[in-house]
Amino acid sequence: MLADLASALAARDPATAAHCTRVTFLSRRLAGWLGWDERQLRTVEVGAPLHDIGKVTISEELLRKRGVRIVEPGDGYLACGMMGPGRLAANGAIVPAVLRALGAAQDFAGETLLITAGPTRERIDPVRYLTNRSSGRMGYALAEAALLAGLPKGPQIYSPINHPDRAIRRRTLVINSMLEDGKITAAQAADARSAPLDLRLQHDSNSLAPYFVEEIRRYLENKYGSDQVHQGGLKVYTSLDVDLQKAANQAVLDGLATYERRHGWKGHLENVVAEGSALEKYQHLDWENEPEVNGYIHALVTSSGVGIATLKFGRYSAAIGQADIAWTQGKMQNLLHPGDICYVKILTLTENGAARVSLEQDSGAQGALVAIDNATGGIKAMVGGRDFSESKFDRATQALRQVGSSFKPYVYTAVIDRGGSPDDTISDEPITFETGSGPYTPHNYDEKFEGTITLRRALAQSRNIPALELASKMGIRTVIDYAGRFGITAKLPPYLPVALGSAEITLMEQTSAYSVFPNDGVRVTPRYITKVTDYEGRVLEEDYPEVKDVVSARTARIMTAMLREVVLRGTGVAAAKMPFPVAGKTGTTNDFTDAWFVGFSPTLTCGVWLGFDEKKTLGTKETGAHAALPIWMNFMSSAMAGKDPGQFEPAPEAPITVLQKIDTPDTSPSTDETH
Repeated sequence: MLADLASALAARDPATAAHCTRVTFLSRRLAGWLGWDERQLRTVEVGAPLHDIGKVTISEELLRKRGVRIVEPGDGYLACGMMGPGRLAANGAIVPAVLRALGAAQDFAGETLLITAGPTRERIDPVRYLTNRSSGRMGYALAEAALLAGLPKGPQIYSPINHPDRAIRRRTLVINSMLEDGKITAAQAADARSAPLDLRLQHDSNSLAPYFVEEIRRYLENKYGSDQVHQGGLKVYTSLDVDLQKAANQAVLDGLATYERRHGWKGHLENVVAEGSALEKYQHLDWENEPEVNGYIHALVTSSGVGIATLKFGRYSAAIGQADIAWTQGKMQNLLHPGDICYVKILTLTENGAARVSLEQDSGAQGALVAIDNATGGIKAMVGGRDFSESKFDRATQALRQVGSSFKPYVYTAVIDRGGSPDDTISDEPITFETGSGPYTPHNYDEKFEGTITLRRALAQSRNIPALELASKMGIRTVIDYAGRFGITAKLPPYLPVALGSAEITLMEQTSAYSVFPNDGVRVTPRYITKVTDYEGRVLEEDYPEVKDVVSARTARIMTAMLREVVLRGTGVAAAKMPFPVAGKTGTTNDFTDAWFVGFSPTLTCGVWLGFDEKKTLGTKETGAHAALPIWMNFMSSAMAGKDPGQFEPAPEAPITVLQKIDTPDTSPSTDETH
């Protein structure tokens, strides 16, 4: 059948025919490697329920042992002459269409492959697509083969995903060519022309957690080498929780959208018409994967007028009215113009290509999230930015950012671990510290002072001056030493403002460090991978939790109780309404450039960061409590739904001491924080 396609197109479409000749080339090579005569291959019928030839079952293992290699991007081959370059088989399988010609399609049911060149990467079940056993009809297999045969001339133009009407017309041309050349009967041609496209799209398996996958890829290539990773058939078992990752993606994107709306419409949209592109030919990278409800995507404005605009993304179209953009406080005709690329959230999708969307904005603000299992250190979810396709930079593991007040728990841990108590008092009064660079006069976020307060309140309300006084008394090097015990590897300068979070730390390290508190003072090294095996199942590495004592159980439980106060009565009080026990700390930097919340339940620790890649302000009052905490709450609510949240271990009772006079009780109203 494939050879028939090649010959049928030779006279009418030389460009396609040139690609199709590679079918024979690949088949001959496979035949030679397997020691079979080429005539055996020519006896195979497309769609025939064959499983073996010459009583030899063809398996992936057999092919590999005979030297068959996987076609990788850039190799220049076209699988069966009908697909553009790209990874032609996933999960280590040889090109399924060639295997089908060898009678081994059943061995690879469920594998996936790319169907076009260019930016379209939707995937289709190859056995269903190329042999269509479930239909039992020759016409369907012919229709599908003809559809593929028509793709090489214009993979983007004739994409059955983005342009189904063009794909059907192209398929009909191929079928008619075969009929005219006597390769098929009129009945077969009619049956094939009437067959529906019946695409079964699957998402890129790496698109759910691209930053997580990229971390693993870098690690594996560094340890095993690129060839072994991409061609050796490794099986990698990871700690990722798919449901938690979905929740993390949604929480970060929804949180960014909420932030964007708070700061109004900024406009400055890219316009493809102004750049010389035609509306009907434009394809955005976002359209490579099938969109999902509640997902965010870039859309093309195809028309705009008074009170209404029409948009397109992939094979979907949508209309938005004036009421849908009320948050922008602008008029439609002034906001959107034909050719503009706008950012939208998908609310509904229908099979006929209609969609409902809401207009959103991408001003460049970024977010990141890390969730770690307290008991095992397994990284359950990780988001490194808004859009991996636009920026591969991982803000969860690579970005060193000032952590603000989320650093303060290390100060208080040092105090408690050295015999202190949450009921001890500290002065929140104006003070000037003499430093090596001159006098340093700090201030609190609210520019007020609370007098004598307990350590419990000082941390819960994120008071700056008490934290500096404690660090000064102990010595900032002592505080830095404690941070190192918690797993902070960044080089921290021995300057007093470090106690307020002027130090730069990654979100991954900060989140992992906080897991020490609910773990009774034990740190479990975060890990992505649990096991790696080779193609034959031999274990190459097996990673078990790596644990280390950081502080005593007494210290950890007291600190957990103090961080619980942050949520119950402090700067994180918005999380007090959550139906399970949580604790944590907000963090905000000068000029509101970074917003943090790092917190935990008895079983899961999660950290969230929000900011711009360049260190510019998020806007006035965009604190950790206002910008990052809602994302954290959204994720944790989903992550803990239907699960036993557990309970924190109770803090040891404090020894009876003489009551000290305090000026501001622990139960006084909370404030917000900076630094």
